[in-house]
Amino acid sequence: MPHRAADVARAGRSTSAPTHRVSRCSSGFSPRTRVCFAVAALVACFVACESRRAWARDGAAEDAATMTADGGVPDAARPTDASPVDVRPSRPAPLNETTVVAPALPDATPREDRTAAATVLSPRQSPRATDDLGTLLLEVPGANVTRTGGFGAFSTVTLRGSNPDEVRIYVDGIPLNQAVGGAVDLSTLPLGDVERIEVYRGSAPIAFGESALGGIISITTRTPGAAQASARVGGGSFRTVLADATGGGTLGRVRSYAGLHVLRARNDYPVNASPIVGAYQPTNRENADLSQLDGVVRAALSLPGRRELRAGLIGVWRDQGLAALDVYRATAARAETTRALAHLDYESREDLGSSGRLRAALFASEVRDAFSDPLHEIVGVPTRTHDRTRALGARATGEKSLGERAKLTVVAEGRDESFLPRNDLDPATAIGQPATRQSAMAGVELDARVPRLDLDVLPSARLEVARDARTGRDNFGAELPPSAATTRALPVLRMGLLRPLGARAALRANGGYYARIPSFLELYGYNRGVLGNPTLSPERGLNADLGVAGGLEGPAGGLTASATLFGARARDLIVWQTFGSQARAENVASARVLGLELELRARRGRLAATTQATFTDARDESLIAANRGRPIPHHPRTRGYGRLEWRQPVARAGLLASLYADLDGTAGNFSTPSLPLPARLLVGAGAAVEHPGSGLRLVASALNLGDSRVQDVPDYPLPGRSFFVTLEWSGGASHGGPPGGPLASNP
Repeated sequence: MPHRAADVARAGRSTSAPTHRVSRCSSGFSPRTRVCFAVAALVACFVACESRRAWARDGAAEDAATMTADGGVPDAARPTDASPVDVRPSRPAPLNETTVVAPALPDATPREDRTAAATVLSPRQSPRATDDLGTLLLEVPGANVTRTGGFGAFSTVTLRGSNPDEVRIYVDGIPLNQAVGGAVDLSTLPLGDVERIEVYRGSAPIAFGESALGGIISITTRTPGAAQASARVGGGSFRTVLADATGGGTLGRVRSYAGLHVLRARNDYPVNASPIVGAYQPTNRENADLSQLDGVVRAALSLPGRRELRAGLIGVWRDQGLAALDVYRATAARAETTRALAHLDYESREDLGSSGRLRAALFASEVRDAFSDPLHEIVGVPTRTHDRTRALGARATGEKSLGERAKLTVVAEGRDESFLPRNDLDPATAIGQPATRQSAMAGVELDARVPRLDLDVLPSARLEVARDARTGRDNFGAELPPSAATTRALPVLRMGLLRPLGARAALRANGGYYARIPSFLELYGYNRGVLGNPTLSPERGLNADLGVAGGLEGPAGGLTASATLFGARARDLIVWQTFGSQARAENVASARVLGLELELRARRGRLAATTQATFTDARDESLIAANRGRPIPHHPRTRGYGRLEWRQPVARAGLLASLYADLDGTAGNFSTPSLPLPARLLVGAGAAVEHPGSGLRLVASALNLGDSRVQDVPDYPLPGRSFFVTLEWSGGASHGGPPGGPLASNP
């Protein structure tokens, strides 16, 4: 696992002095970049104004405003993937006219928490030929993704100035954050079977069990349903090839779904040669190839009454080369990961009475990581490791209405995790000491309505307890004798408020106290390169936000928008300090974060727009004089994303064509407290042609059209200009026109 320790440092947690060359770039946007952002802002304003004028012209804006008091859309009017909403005007259509609508706005209502600042994403609504989770998160305000390369390279996400470890990620309710430590690698989370992604910023809904200072990312794979099938093939730059196949159906009371996905890429994109005299100077990225196979199987059984039993299995296998710093040569370092996730869920609306809901889940996971560096190109010494991490857990959630004005939610969770390291090239400690953690959580939340104030109040409290058993290592890397188990208990408190502002908007506020228990890697170290620190204290922090969200829905289109002020203060932050060739985690830092998030999604007829902007001031308030008052690395001051989409029918051919263009901008980012990264503006575009009658869809997209040579982590360059093309067929329930709405032809 030495490569995992290196990944932690790459994600911006190291406090050691920088050893790489200093960039001479400014952290502010150039005049040309500012002009591009101004143009994008004007386009967004134009779309919003045109949409508002259209609603006024139709005279139906007031009657068709279907937004609920909590900022969501009622079930009857809510667009879903399975049943797109046709928002065409009701006027009679002329003969021989083909009518098309823009992509429908995604369901903006989070499932687990009405008061949270949350964004809901659907991969099906992406116009790009191929995506990963990091690319989709560009649309989320407050999110910042740090990458170390192309397809399959280590990637992490932060939310609102948090550390990557403070963001918890779930797939079908299974927690992916491991007690062994290190942030979840986004590149290992395939999207081929994902139906919905919910991002809760700064809040941890009680239904997920454990808390998180940064927030929660919840990924839901496709729900078993009616008969469906799809297939996709594609390829693109840097010798990338991909293929997908999915299918599902029903057999009696059993509904099932399965998907299989293959991805291969060489990732040999051009890079700038190092200016350092005598350094290795490749012209293309080396030893960064990727081979991946992943799939999912889900089934649901309807039981008597309003009860259901669901089961799922997710598997991922990956083999990849590990590129070194661009001033060194790497030819033999490789990593292999095998992951299996399984869950069994039970849901009932009968067992707790007609006004209650019971959910219970069993989940298990196993991850096997193999790392080989025989020529010590990555770690510094010859290394071959085989690590195994296992987890088994259960969660139960009960909800019960207390009259007409209150609802009580109670949740309990328990989990057992184990980690066993092995280093074949370390004869003294070939098999490391196993680490185990037993954790439990119990919490309660009250959702109460105060009619006199027209206010919803959601207080919650939970207690998280963890018990660790593990030996450590001394300063020379030798195993220490077993010590007594350590138990830690952390209280977590949160308050959420929701007040309607008329029928179309709502005011939301949240405040909470959160904590994070140190990981195995931080507490106990690994082999000779990473020292343990069993005396570490848990990270603790306070956060709060205040925002307004709402929208409009009319015959001519729709609009949702939100603006949120947020802040956080964290103490006892865990950072990595280096001592020669070794690293050790220390409680030496605290931080203060302030910011503003803006989000807008609009559509009118054939045109749709998606925009977000985040302004963050994240400052180090640690006791280290050299860092105090400086920006926290990898938390840019300004982040923005915008996309415009246009759909155009081709009536005679029965086709639907679409175009999109997007901008992704970042400024004020730092790789270390004193080393700024260049401001950047990346431009993308694409086109698609689909034939709804046959279910065929051809998509072509381009990324980084300006061929900007950028880096999130110094000496780990990202790909430049790249192109991808996919051809997809879908049939059955998965076939019904584009995600945004049907293509209707009138003879």
